[in-house]
Amino acid sequence: MHQLSVLITILLIVIASINAGPVLRDGLPSRYHVSGVIQLPYAEISEPFESWIDVEAGFSRIDYYGGAAKTVQRKGRGQDYGANYKIVPMSDEQVLNKISCFQSNGSQADIVDVQHTLPDVSTFQDMGPAEWRGIKCEMYQTIDQVGDKKSTYTYYIDVASKHPVHYEMFGYDSLIGSHFDKYTIDYYNYDEEPIDPTVFHVTDDLIDCSWGFGNNGCDGGEDFRAYQYIMKHGGVALEDAYGQYLQEDSFCHHDNTTLGAKILGYVNITEGDEEALRMAIATKGPVSVAIDAAHKGFLFYASGVFYDPDCGSSPDALDHAVLAVGYGNLNGEDYWLVKNSWSTYWGNDGYVLMSRRNNNCGVATAATYVMVQ
Repeated sequence: MHQLSVLITILLIVIASINAGPVLRDGLPSRYHVSGVIQLPYAEISEPFESWIDVEAGFSRIDYYGGAAKTVQRKGRGQDYGANYKIVPMSDEQVLNKISCFQSNGSQADIVDVQHTLPDVSTFQDMGPAEWRGIKCEMYQTIDQVGDKKSTYTYYIDVASKHPVHYEMFGYDSLIGSHFDKYTIDYYNYDEEPIDPTVFHVTDDLIDCSWGFGNNGCDGGEDFRAYQYIMKHGGVALEDAYGQYLQEDSFCHHDNTTLGAKILGYVNITEGDEEALRMAIATKGPVSVAIDAAHKGFLFYASGVFYDPDCGSSPDALDHAVLAVGYGNLNGEDYWLVKNSWSTYWGNDGYVLMSRRNNNCGVATAATYVMVQ
């Protein structure tokens, strides 16, 4: 009788493990397909997505805005460090919205892994029953502290289906990685069925309009190249006519929109000349500047004058464009008043006071302003 009881117990465990779907030791499913909407309310961004993740196959794919932009991640194995692929419409002076594939290879210091769209809850605390929009859920939560900034992560799972429902990130983006902000994800159409391998073959198909001038959409560019595009095409499109910022490369439709400001030209301020930058802000208005923003202290900035001795100021160190709108002194520390583009939840309502000490972070390295018609 004891042996029969043990056998029944084993069978129940096996059946339960089958019904639960494939799960890794870290608490994440080894394969799944899910759709949803990523929202940054303070930046007024609502980004629909669909994702396929197959850890054992070593691939993940995330499409945005109904497939207008596709990304594929190939996991690194051994001496192969993996690769990221991005399939987006590319426009330049010869072609309009040509679907193109861009590849970024991993390295020994930065090995590519599959990109999950669900959080790893292995370190989360079970907070018990909760409701999300009328759905009975189990709520999980964890809190991380970095300096004065506290990040709170809350995850809701449907009690009946065990499917993900909602994920809130108040702080650092724990999935893809980004600045301190508020992020929410609503999940739909979740399943853990086997994934057709051809889903990851989108590479066979091979900010929107200024690629032909040397810029690369959301993958980077330089302000003066955007100026050249605006001058050639008669002005910059009005946001109401073109559409708001999507946080993703998409199709160019500049020629079908209403134009606003027109520019006659632009001025490059002498590299590293902080006095010239100060005079330009005082007499010409806001100035476009590039900075080294790849530091945790900047991502989590909240208040005060930001200074980081490791922040670079050489042209090669600059990786983020912002707007210098003023300058001043706080408690004996000279600063630049800089407007960031991330959201009003980041920093001080979207602004940062950047130290004017020794051109920290390169504020005065590559500054430009336009001459408006």
